[in-house]
Amino acid sequence: MTQPDSPVFETRSFSPPARWAWFYGLAALLTWVALGGAALRAWHARGQQDFALWLTLAVAAALIAPWLVYGWWWTRQIQYRLTRGHVMLRAPGAQAEIPLESIVWAGVEAHYERALPPPPRHWPGTMVGLVASGEGPTVAFYGLRGGVRVILEDADERIFVLTPADEAAFLDTLRGLLEAPSEEASVATEPLPAAGPTAPPDTQPTAAAPKPRAASAPRPASPRVPRGAWAVMGVAWVVSLLAAASAYSVAVLLPLGLQYALYGHLVLLGAETGVGHYLFATGREASAYTLWAAGLLAGLGVTWAVVYHLYL
Repeated sequence: MTQPDSPVFETRSFSPPARWAWFYGLAALLTWVALGGAALRAWHARGQQDFALWLTLAVAAALIAPWLVYGWWWTRQIQYRLTRGHVMLRAPGAQAEIPLESIVWAGVEAHYERALPPPPRHWPGTMVGLVASGEGPTVAFYGLRGGVRVILEDADERIFVLTPADEAAFLDTLRGLLEAPSEEASVATEPLPAAGPTAPPDTQPTAAAPKPRAASAPRPASPRVPRGAWAVMGVAWVVSLLAAASAYSVAVLLPLGLQYALYGHLVLLGAETGVGHYLFATGREASAYTLWAAGLLAGLGVTWAVVYHLYL
């Protein structure tokens, strides 16, 4: 491994533990398998009493599966990069760069004197976002639940909470960077205790260069889905479910092709909802809007065809 004080040292990346990524990945795989099985059973059971049950299961799986895939992608995007000048934090919806000379405390939470507020509630298993603790410092969370928390505090009393999978290696690399000669600053560090069996050593700079640069405030890395987009998909779901309810509530049988179109649309609409959110979160807003608009138009078209055949 290249040492931080080596002239060829450029960057080293760390990530949170992979347990949540495995959870979401396995859950997504099982849900896709369930979707395929339920859709196949619904196809063979068309016209029978248990058709509605299998169709409901297929629609539910189609709605859940893309969100699980998104959760798998989400948990894999959190990353911490150590360079000669900065600690770079990346997560979906947030990012920050902390100059090394602005760090005044670094270590595991067990050695930190301040009590931290609860992390924000976002995606299950994640803790990413800003928490303002009253008159105290702002705490920025960049990690996953269940891991060892590493705390970084800068000269402006902003606190960053990370959960690298190998917290000891992360702190050792950060210590080496802080102790390495720099053209911009020379940071002195106290002698560090030996790493114990349960906690890595803390890095505690005691003197920084004058007027250190402040860490960049976490800022949005990808826009949130606006309420108008959710309203579009909500209308698509309402009209599609009303069409399906109407088809079940009357004695008139729909043409076979229209039945397939209606039930296939319901399954695809579930996938479109989750996939569109993923596209929006990854910066492909135009593709997300196109997908959602297609779902709405398809829902309106299928609903009109059902109403025409049943009531007109």
